[in-house]
Amino acid sequence: MIQVKRVFKSYGYRKVLNDLNFCMMPGEIVALIGSNGAGKTTLIRLLCGLNKPDAGSIQIDGMPLLKSNAALRARLGVVLHTSMLYNHLTCRENLEFYGKLYGLPSARQRINELLLLVGLEARADDKVGTFSRGMQQRLSVARALLHDPTFLLMDEVFNGLDQRYISQFVDVFQKQAALGKGILFSTHDLEKVFSIATRVDILNRGCIVFSEPVKELTRQSLMEVYQEKTGEGLIADLKSTRRQP
Repeated sequence: MIQVKRVFKSYGYRKVLNDLNFCMMPGEIVALIGSNGAGKTTLIRLLCGLNKPDAGSIQIDGMPLLKSNAALRARLGVVLHTSMLYNHLTCRENLEFYGKLYGLPSARQRINELLLLVGLEARADDKVGTFSRGMQQRLSVARALLHDPTFLLMDEVFNGLDQRYISQFVDVFQKQAALGKGILFSTHDLEKVFSIATRVDILNRGCIVFSEPVKELTRQSLMEVYQEKTGEGLIADLKSTRRQP
């Protein structure tokens, strides 16, 4: 379980997260929605340990994240806006490098499986600097899955992907959740909430203002509650940004 209690985070005079509480159980797929600047990226960066909260606590299965050892951090798989890939290395070399960081004794078979999964087996020996944004995103997903993490934390993971890989990754993430993995992804796409998530959380002005199982909602009711909780009509933008094949 990931548990966040009373977390605050500011950048200079700008308060980004404000007394935020959040919890994710194994097997959940949580969609995090909110307007630009609501704090979605900041929350995900805190959850994976890239940034520190100004106050409050973040725990993974009862252990403080910021005081944890490498083994605990290795339970997290992360996809961010920045790819965290090395452009001067090949596709395969990037995964081999991360395999060594995670202490995988022999990652060759796992790497081959993931390259096939994300459709990059034919480009395995090409440098990542030659890849399109979508190809780098697919490789980032392979990197996040490489060490079989307990939790996946993903910021706008579907950006830059065509419909084939969107559908494929939806299936992958649902299978991961069925195995007991906890998954959090931020999105501006209302359709992704209903096609993959089991729960939706609305982040507004730095705190979670709504959290509900997706099965209890309709698209219309979610649009209405978004308007009610945020005072904004940005939910229409969530629909309009749906990616086309």
